[in-house]
Amino acid sequence: MSITVRLGLPARVSAAVCGLEPLCGHVRIVADLAKRGLTRTQHAWIEEYLKNMRDQNLIEVAEERRQACFHVMISDRYTEWREANQVADKIAAE
Repeated sequence: MSITVRLGLPARVSAAVCGLEPLCGHVRIVADLAKRGLTRTQHAWIEEYLKNMRDQNLIEVAEERRQACFHVMISDRYTEWREANQVADKIAAE
């Protein structure tokens, strides 16, 4: 799998390029996840993972068929979510 990150473009422009609606204007990064070369099991795992993240309003995702990739916009809320999970994991490990 490969990841292409769109740098140098404002998130609004990158979102428009991907055809996705921004998450309330709070987009941290836009990335393309290539699907080429994935097994069906890997593809299903990625779809489920992205669905879980989308259900938590942390990302917006569109599956592109022509380019064989997932267009993913990651919300700035992801940082807060990740930090909270890291703290929770650290507390649980102690």
